[in-house]
Amino acid sequence: MSLALLAFAVLQGAPAPDPVVVSNQPAILFDNYFTDFPSDCAGVPPEQKCWHTLAGIYYPDNMGPTALGYSNPPAPVFINLRGGNSNPAVPELYGWFQENVLPRGFVGVDPNFPVVDVGEGFQKAELAIGRLMQYLRYNAEWLNIDPDRIFVFGRSFGGFLSMAVGLRADQQDLTSPDPMRWESTRPNYLLPFSAPSDMSCLSVDAALYAFLFASWFPVSMSGSGTVEQKLADSPVHWLANPELYGRTVTPPMFLGYHMGVYHPCGEIIDPHDGYMGEWMRQRIDQFVIERNLPQLGLDSVLLDTQDIWGYTAKMEKALDWCVAQLQPKPVMMYQPKPWDPVTPQGSVQSVRALGAVPFVPVHFFFAFSSGPIALPWCPLITEGLPQAFYLGSAFADAEGRAHLDVFVPSVAVGIPLVFHVADLVNCRVTQVLAHTWPK
Repeated sequence: MSLALLAFAVLQGAPAPDPVVVSNQPAILFDNYFTDFPSDCAGVPPEQKCWHTLAGIYYPDNMGPTALGYSNPPAPVFINLRGGNSNPAVPELYGWFQENVLPRGFVGVDPNFPVVDVGEGFQKAELAIGRLMQYLRYNAEWLNIDPDRIFVFGRSFGGFLSMAVGLRADQQDLTSPDPMRWESTRPNYLLPFSAPSDMSCLSVDAALYAFLFASWFPVSMSGSGTVEQKLADSPVHWLANPELYGRTVTPPMFLGYHMGVYHPCGEIIDPHDGYMGEWMRQRIDQFVIERNLPQLGLDSVLLDTQDIWGYTAKMEKALDWCVAQLQPKPVMMYQPKPWDPVTPQGSVQSVRALGAVPFVPVHFFFAFSSGPIALPWCPLITEGLPQAFYLGSAFADAEGRAHLDVFVPSVAVGIPLVFHVADLVNCRVTQVLAHTWPK
């Protein structure tokens, strides 16, 4: 860094990183987020693997660090974690960020992270991603980014790591002599695609990627790992047990999986199986119901990528979701999906609404399609069920929770339905929920 830029950073009272400025317009930086290495790895022997923690930092047009002459407000951050277990010589996804991320106003972060050798465990890579998070937050003022709007996306192992850094223990260390370690390592939003979510569901005969699992999960997936050890390596377990990890806030998740590749728990040989996505979405809803977190339910999404790896999946919906998380949100109730199957004899299902006004009646409806509606006494409600069938009503409890037990006959199986719940006193509704009970 030049003396002028260093002086500028000091005068601003901000940390001053020393990135390689590849381009000023558009702003493209390279840096090593392991700050004991030089930013360009110059002079570091190859065996020290300095390039494993290089990161590209890419800015949209007319945006960048103030030290490079930009005056835009701090921007949200979108991190893309690679899959697999190898790194390019230097980060190489600028074209992907330029196509998908930068036009939305996000700063793109394209990191390498350490290869995990046999027996080392995924925690080696998780710790490095935590260090990247601390680097970004500690240098947020200089980088001109918003440290409270960090999205972490990844496919396969990268998606698994996004959930590890988002749901497991924060690596923040307020006793460290290094002030960078005082920063939180938890991202604000997660976008895991094609990531294993429950290691106990993988078949003991699974052969796919066994050579990688020997590196990432040397104990739980060794062939003799117990169910408890497998769950300890499973995002569904981390999600459901925040107290084990000191987690007081759970990030919203945009899950991407190929739902056309789907096998039951215990018969899965490919860790990218669509079951892993549906099971994670179910566990989010279970967590939302148990902890009464309607906004987490509203904000979390499961998308069918129609691609087992997610690499050819279009990113528009994922980036639309990211942009929506930054906008003010209307006050709504949340309606979890009814996950229980319908038996050949039919079955009783609980339909629910969370986030209602306490002690008011909540009305439940279903239909075969949704569309525009007009309620003169609730003019802001414009989407719903124009030809609705009434299921009944229930009063919300003191915590704003309401539920109604409904008998669902077997003839409903396989029929696409939509559900909606409304508080017609306070003009508050749930999302319109599409649901089809599977055969």
